[in-house]
Amino acid sequence: MKTWFGLWLLCLTPLLAADTHIQLILDASGSMWNKFEDGRYRITTAKDVLQQVVNSLPAENAGLQVGLRIYGSRVSHKENGACDDTALFVPMSGVDRDQLLKTIRKARALGATPIAKSLTAAAADFSGIQGKKSIILVTDGLESCGGDVEAAVAKLKEAGVDVDLRIIGLDLDDQAVAVFSRYATLENVADAASLSKVLSAAVEEQVTLERKQLPVTVRLTRKGKAVTDAKVMLVDPVKATQDTFSLSQGRYQLSTPPGSFDIAVDDVHSGPKVFSGIAVNADQKNEFSFELAPESDASLRVSVKEAVAGSAVTVFYEGAPTGGEPWITIVTPEQSDGAYRDWKYAPDGKGQVTIYLPGEVGPMEARLVATQPMGGEIVLARAEVTATKPEISLDVAANLPGGNYFEAFWTGPDNPGDFITIVPAGSAPGAYESYQYTKKGSPSQLLAKPEAGDYEVRYVSGENKVLASTRVVIQGATADLEAPQSAMAGGKVTVSWQGPNGPGDYISVAEAGSNDTAYSGYAYTKDGKALAIDLPVKPGAYELRYMVGSGDKLLARRPLTLTPAKITLDAPDKVKTGAPIEIKWQGPDGASDYITIVKVGAAAASYGDYRYTRDGSPATLTAPNEAGTYEIRYNNERAGAVLAKKAITVE
Repeated sequence: MKTWFGLWLLCLTPLLAADTHIQLILDASGSMWNKFEDGRYRITTAKDVLQQVVNSLPAENAGLQVGLRIYGSRVSHKENGACDDTALFVPMSGVDRDQLLKTIRKARALGATPIAKSLTAAAADFSGIQGKKSIILVTDGLESCGGDVEAAVAKLKEAGVDVDLRIIGLDLDDQAVAVFSRYATLENVADAASLSKVLSAAVEEQVTLERKQLPVTVRLTRKGKAVTDAKVMLVDPVKATQDTFSLSQGRYQLSTPPGSFDIAVDDVHSGPKVFSGIAVNADQKNEFSFELAPESDASLRVSVKEAVAGSAVTVFYEGAPTGGEPWITIVTPEQSDGAYRDWKYAPDGKGQVTIYLPGEVGPMEARLVATQPMGGEIVLARAEVTATKPEISLDVAANLPGGNYFEAFWTGPDNPGDFITIVPAGSAPGAYESYQYTKKGSPSQLLAKPEAGDYEVRYVSGENKVLASTRVVIQGATADLEAPQSAMAGGKVTVSWQGPNGPGDYISVAEAGSNDTAYSGYAYTKDGKALAIDLPVKPGAYELRYMVGSGDKLLARRPLTLTPAKITLDAPDKVKTGAPIEIKWQGPDGASDYITIVKVGAAAASYGDYRYTRDGSPATLTAPNEAGTYEIRYNNERAGAVLAKKAITVE
């Protein structure tokens, strides 16, 4: 599983002598649910800061073109297609601030981190575009899909995109710092305030952001009548600051720089309310109206008072509004009103939905949430439920042989998405390597790495929370090979072996000194304890190698000298057209060796009538119907090589 790569690609420019094209790329991978040390989820922080930047873009600038690409928002990181999940949701055509903000707010953290594919797609997005194109990248980790980021950057250069990257990292580890430092200037941050400061400074190098104070007006009503006895606060979710509105002529007013805010209302009749995602910017009036509904207008009831963390519960609701697309979620009580985990729409005013509890243990709160007509979200009803600790056991052998499958017996909640995995001891909570979903039953079949060391077998929830673990020791896998010291080039060699016989393990033959994964022939260990391996046709120093299929690790090697092939072709010097030709031969008899007749000078892979040497000697061919000078050839099909030849005249 990947580490998280929280990524925006902001192509922002200064003073715009020509068109400036901006593409934002937002990382919506599952690791965005990791938290900063201050307890805030990275996905929430990332979206808050990005909305602040979008709201601060200049209101009038005909040369500014802003688009939004998101990856990881549509396919779970453990499903097929996760590494192809990248899409341009808002095209680079002017500045559609409303659509940008709406798309950012709706983005759900879910999938993988295909950075290279997203950069390659960005190169295509910029194709044929004239003007300034620069990139700012914000991330908390590395590519998770095996993509070549360096090649993707090269494609950006080919597309004419300025790839003088400035990387803003979110709690990057040492490996990520080392990798990203090769491509760009790197700054690392660990909280929302620092991210806002560093990102705004980076953007300011490209385009002048709006800084002036803007008047904000709030009008509160209940059943159409003005409410003037409430306390109204403007909350900055990034800086964690709040300012109080003053009441004037029945409306609440203050001035603030542009940004994305929450408006908190404390009203004696309907209780505390928070309206989330309020956009303040220079190209609108920034006047907001909110209707305060009594708490009794809506109600929620959870089917049980407590349930195992991560399990499903039924939530009954009444009084859901017909507008505002009401929805139900369950979160920890301290989360803001706009927070969500699993969620379902609540249609038809009354009904029930099935919701999964968060994977955390403790008090939870079911919420009925709706979107106000002027923007922002409000919680209409709440109900308590407690998430209890699941009873989980893991039974695994303390010592495991490396390089092969082992069984992990378990008991647990078996909630959707739960899985069993094995990782190096001390790995981050979101790490996984070999894994199997609990829905397949106990025991789980996992693959032990060939490398010796201390590992952990873990029971992990569908939200990537480690619910239980047990330490195991993997004994390093070993192997041994038995084979002749020499063999004829182009023939076969029989190799006996000892080793883990893991999935995909194979014995290969390769030139001495070549890369471990190089090969000229191979056979899988699953096919027997004595394997016949086809040999290359070039004489020289080679090696037989035992290779672990899961990771291509070399466990054992044995030198092998290939001697020149001894080949003879005994055939008549002349033959009639269309007549049979009996050819007695001797040679290595490789799996793809064959005898054929072709014209003198024909390409090495050419063939006329032919017989494979495995059919024995003599081989009988039919002479061509056209007279001329020909050659009888001994060919190795796999290498496309002529190993021996004899001239013959067809009359």
